[in-house]
Amino acid sequence: MQVATNPDKYDIGKSSKSITAIGWANGDVNESGSLTNQDALLIQKFKLGLIKSF
Repeated sequence: MQVATNPDKYDIGKSSKSITAIGWANGDVNESGSLTNQDALLIQKFKLGLIKSF
């Protein structure tokens, strides 16, 4: 969620700690075109075994 809250530092190509284009694509699990809290929630639910797929 650093990308959403601090895009000047973590958006694609902003620094050595920035998210990559592949990371962005993999993180957008609800395919909304952006990284949101909903993506983070879905990833957490998947990791906990509460959902089986996105």
